[in-house]
Amino acid sequence: MSEQSLLTGGTVTSYKEGQKMFGQMAIELQRPTMLHHMWASSIPKEQLDRVIPERLKQMMLLKGRPVTQITNYEAMLYLSTLSMCAPLGHAAYNTYVYLFRTCLPKKAVTIFDEYELKRELDISEKMELDDLKRKLYNRSLKLLKDRNKK
Repeated sequence: MSEQSLLTGGTVTSYKEGQKMFGQMAIELQRPTMLHHMWASSIPKEQLDRVIPERLKQMMLLKGRPVTQITNYEAMLYLSTLSMCAPLGHAAYNTYVYLFRTCLPKKAVTIFDEYELKRELDISEKMELDDLKRKLYNRSLKLLKDRNKK
């Protein structure tokens, strides 16, 4: 049985698409998690261990489209470490609460008030979040490439 025929039985319809998917998976497994460098060690191991499954879930939801930004979970971890350096502004705080409650809903109920738990991001906050996630993704790719050059 050829490699081509092994890949056509599932959702991967061609050998090239399969190569692309596995290449993306290799990147997602190796890409560094973006945290503020001064507070990266403050994130518990069990929270960091969830990053890879979240990335794989993101790949599955994208159904073959390329990954272009970090996951919501990674953005939440980044904002958490950023908040330890300086207080978050109003929009960043709203974004953090939104990410926290979508990523850790059971824990969010014990931390945030009812209004914060129901509030959705407005259009500008959504755009800022997407921009942050893209920038951090590109920065993590650059760090991965730099690390692989060594």
